[in-house]
Formats: sequence, structure tokens, C-alpha cells
Amino acid sequence: MRIEKTPSATDPTARIDGVIAGKAPLAVIFRRGPSAVTQQLLWNLKTDEVTPGEWIRASVYTRRCDVSPNGKYLSGFYSNYAPTRMAKAAKEFKLKDPREAAAWTAVSFVNSFKSLGLWFQGNTYFGGGAWLANAKVEIHHPNAVTMAIPPPADIIGKRVETREVGFVWFARLEARGWQRIKGAKRTLSKPDVAMQWFKRAPNGRLLYESTRTDDVGNETWTLFDKDGNPIRKWETIPDKPMFIDFDQRGRLVYGEGGCLYAWENWPQEPPKLIADLNENKCPI
Repeated sequence: MRIEKTPSATDPTARIDGVIAGKAPLAVIFRRGPSAVTQQLLWNLKTDEVTPGEWIRASVYTRRCDVSPNGKYLSGFYSNYAPTRMAKAAKEFKLKDPREAAAWTAVSFVNSFKSLGLWFQGNTYFGGGAWLANAKVEIHHPNAVTMAIPPPADIIGKRVETREVGFVWFARLEARGWQRIKGAKRTLSKPDVAMQWFKRAPNGRLLYESTRTDDVGNETWTLFDKDGNPIRKWETIPDKPMFIDFDQRGRLVYGEGGCLYAWENWPQEPPKLIADLNENKCPI
């Protein structure tokens, strides 16, 4: 079995994470690098066309992001502690303390970071949103928040007060057919509960093992064929989450080395390179 390790923190390749829509054949891809900027892209899983989207100069907490089932909306969690940016946001949204603008949850159209709905919370505890339906999203804010932009009238934003660490990430997994086979809920007092999840596809299954919190790793993904033989394993290091899942066609789709791959017939055929995102340049 081949074992792949996520590159070290000094590796120059772009970091890739993403989320597949629950019903629509598309994935929102987050390409990070340099560390201060992230680009959003749309991967059409039917045609394999990748459409570049907007960039953002902020930390994107990809495991607290989600896509509506129809692939129309993105919910995300972000932070940027630059004093000038916080002061500007405080003035624009009439916040009492600029530090309130340090971190925020937002709803936007996919491939855009322009907020349709915006909630400031001032710290990075919890945050983000999980979609229950095409126009219904659960905003993970146990603590007090400031709604700066109400979401559009056709979107229902429900505040969830659970203090479970990784709430959005685990809701995302369950909504896309992953089954938890080990591990209880994680909380701030017990964030490092070991977990195991698996998902089946026509050609085999994928096993996900996690020993740390949702944003920092460490994680292991193991691909098995339909006879239960391990084919390949990916091991991640802290702060380098990996995008990997089965799409609606049963292909293994993943990001590695700053590139996107689709693997349909494993292990008989090699993975197909879909796009190399390493040369994408940030214009902002």
C-alpha cells in the first residue's frame, strides 16, 4: 500500500481543501497560498471544468465551511486581525469595538466571498454554518454575535448553540453519506477525541481517522478496494487539512501537491490530473 504524507509547512505547493455539494455535481475548492490569501474555485464534477473564483485576504477555516445541496450558496468562517481592516469594518457596520470584526461567519454565492449574510463574533471559537436544505443554514454561534448583514429573505439562518467542536465539519460528513464508527462529541474541554468515519463507493470505501480538532489535523485517509484491500493512504500534518471524498459518480476526488485529481478505476488505472493550481496568482 502506498502512503502519502502532506508536505511540510515550508513546502511551496498550494494547499487544497474543498467541499462537494450534497446534490449538485460540483465542488467548491479552496486554494491557499501564500498563507495570507485563499482563492475559491468551482469544480464541475460532470465536465471536470474548473472555474476560478474570488480571492480573500483572510484565514479561511475550511472545515467550518459548507455548500448548500443545490450548489448555490456557501457558508464560511473567516478571520483577519489586521488593525486597519478591523477599524474599517467597525466604522462601516457601526461596531462598538473594532475587535468584534476580527472573525466572522458569512453566507455568499459560491465562487464569491461577498457577504449576503454576515455575523461578527470577535474570536475564532466555533463559527461557520452547516446547510440543512437549499435555503436553510445552521449558524454555529453558541456565544453572542453581531448580525451585520441579515441574510436574504429566502434564506433561513438558524443559530445553533451547541458547544461541540467541529459541529459544521461533522454535520457536513453526515450529510454526504459518511458514517461515524468511533468517537463521541468533541468539546473545548475534550477536543482530542479519536474518531473514525467511512464512506462506500461502487469500487470500494474510504476510511477517515482523526485524532485532533477539526481545524488542525492530524488525519489519515485510507482507500480500500471492494474486496477490502488497502490501496493507498494519505497522512496529514497539523494545519494542512486535505480535500478527499467520493463524488456523485463514485470517483475518488482529491487535492494533492496543489493539484486536483479524479480517480475512477482504482487500482487498475492511475488517477487523472484535473487541474494544477500552483501557478494561480492573487491579484489583491
